[in-house]
Amino acid sequence: MKRFKNALGLALLLGGLAACQERGTHDDTQDMPRTITVSGEGYVDARPDMAAVSVGVVTQGTTAAAALYENSKRMGALLDVVKSLGIDAKDVQTSNLSVSPRYSVPDPAQPSSDRLIVGYDASNDVTVRVRDLSKLGDVLDKFVTSAGANNMRGLSFDFAAPDPLLDQARKNAVADAKRKADLYVAAAGIKLGPIQSIGESGGYYPKQSYAMAERAMAAPVPVAAGESRVTANVSITYMIE
Repeated sequence: MKRFKNALGLALLLGGLAACQERGTHDDTQDMPRTITVSGEGYVDARPDMAAVSVGVVTQGTTAAAALYENSKRMGALLDVVKSLGIDAKDVQTSNLSVSPRYSVPDPAQPSSDRLIVGYDASNDVTVRVRDLSKLGDVLDKFVTSAGANNMRGLSFDFAAPDPLLDQARKNAVADAKRKADLYVAAAGIKLGPIQSIGESGGYYPKQSYAMAERAMAAPVPVAAGESRVTANVSITYMIE
């Protein structure tokens, strides 16, 4: 009889725990907030008010010193032209200075023959920010005709003060997310509640205009700035009523 009572008590205990667990799981599910998360994108198109021009000087010499000397002389002339155009020193930056050996072309009849150093190449780049776009064509022209830059790296347009444009793009992104949320809840037959969280990812992508090939080295150089796009992306989580 004692064993029967113990077994019965254990069964009742286990049954109670199971019922509590089931009731607790049900309650937890009921307590979980119902939410919907949507993403929004906003953008603003505007005419850029500045440009960045990247050009390079590449020289050759029989020795590394000779190649570097010639490169330094031509880069100095290029920087003098930049200064004569009234561009502030803070808007001029040199980079990628390098000197590398140039090897002979292997003889197809002797593929295992050693390659010989026949000279050296020196390279140096400069990036110039042009804040007055009316001078951009003249800058490109004089870089080539007066300064002798022989490697056009690229040209891009940007904004000197992008924050007001980015703020407007953020507002547009929030409006886009709200539009989507309203659409979803209306289709589902439910109501949208207050915002639970909001976050931003990425944003402000000035459009790179184009890379300039060596065939574009002729002067004068016509340039059209067009428009660039500032973009913002948000993610918003709403409560569902």
